Amino acid sequence: MTKLILLLLAAVLCLLCGCHPEGTRGNDEAAIRAVLAAASSHLKSRELEAWAALYADDAVLQSPGEPEVRSRAALLNWARSLPQLEAVQFSNVAIDVHGDLAYATTDYVTQPKGMPPHSGKQLLVFRRTDGGDWKVVAASMSANVPLPEPPAGVESHGDTSPPNNSFKPKPLRGSA
Repeated sequence: MTKLILLLLAAVLCLLCGCHPEGTRGNDEAAIRAVLAAASSHLKSRELEAWAALYADDAVLQSPGEPEVRSRAALLNWARSLPQLEAVQFSNVAIDVHGDLAYATTDYVTQPKGMPPHSGKQLLVFRRTDGGDWKVVAASMSANVPLPEPPAGVESHGDTSPPNNSFKPKPLRGSA
């Protein structure tokens, strides 16, 4: 009887933790890579409805220098404002799957028509749907643009000199 209870408890924990057979991890990573390839293809060919369909209904996108975009419908409107892209490439792709959630990090390069390329990195969060497909639920991108130089007279925190340790915190009230 104790073995049966332990077996049932292990099964419940496995379901709660999203355990999947070992052989599925490679399949999940391949499916997520296919989502990335589809995203690149759809953006280049301006198949924006198909691109937006790769995202969950409640997805969030954070793009450099722009307000956050929430919902698949808002993502579609955001994509319609993009210029024609001659190239969309993802490289240095790393994927980690944890049950029905996964995250991926990539470098990206986009080439708007008639403009210089734009590069950056992104963090994507995926959720497996009830049908087994992977949808992007969150995307956060950052551009590979150096920070501007601080104005004259403003201390830069990007240098490697030792910190100024003259700051002494005041003791908390009631402490000795």
